[in-house]
This record gives sequence, C-alpha cells and structure tokens, in this order.
Amino acid sequence: MKNIKIIEHTADIGFEIKAKTKKKLFEVAVKELLKLIFKEKKIKSKTIQNEIKLKADTDEELLHNFLNEILFLIFVKKIFVKKVKIINLDENKTEIKTSVYGFLTKKTGNYIKRELKSVTYHGLKITKENQYYNAKIIIDI
Repeated sequence: MKNIKIIEHTADIGFEIKAKTKKKLFEVAVKELLKLIFKEKKIKSKTIQNEIKLKADTDEELLHNFLNEILFLIFVKKIFVKKVKIINLDENKTEIKTSVYGFLTKKTGNYIKRELKSVTYHGLKITKENQYYNAKIIIDI
C-alpha cells in the first residue's frame, strides 16, 4: 500500500501522506520534505545535532512550523540534514521535541536538487479517518 502521492503545482509542490499515528505522520512528512530537497548521496562527515522544541495551537500549525524549522536549518543555517528523530510528540497535545542530525556545508549546490521556500497554510489539513492520520502539505518553490 502506497501512502504517498506527489502533487505538482505551478509555483508549489506538495504531498499527501497517511500514517497510523500522529508521530509517524510527522516522521513521514519530514522524510518526504528531505527527499524533495536533497539529491541522494551517501555522505560521511562529522555529524552535528540541533534540537527543535515547538508548541502550537493546532496540529496543522505544529506541522507547518516544524517543517519550516527544518527548511530554516537547511537553507539559512546551511545544514545538510541527514536524520530527524522525534523524541516527543503526544497524540493529544500540540507540542513536539526533536533532534536533527546533519552537517554544516558551504557547498549546498552539491547536495540540493530543489530549493524550497516555505510550507504554506494553503490546503494544510490533518484529519483522522479509519484509524489513519492524513495530511496534505503544499510548499512554495
């Protein structure tokens, strides 16, 4: 069963995802975001760790802010993000704590296949149907 569907749009790109838990939904969302950005390369480098802690009023706002924080680390801080580990994401709360692993790089062009600007609120919705969380995410390119 394929749980991911790429959505093309004139100035946007996005994806629809589905997962059994809210935590898994966020994990899949960040993995798909990284796939949209980075070329597939095996890189051996000294890993650095960043922590992200966020609170929001809604699940949609939390997902929006979380993914935009990842974009900030990549495109502003110039961190090649290799892995994101969600440490805490409660099913009933809108808080997240993660560890982001990657390395600093000055030559982002060697690793980037697509530059993304920002996750938008346009069409962003998280629903739960038949035991699955579903989300649609649109990103400005």
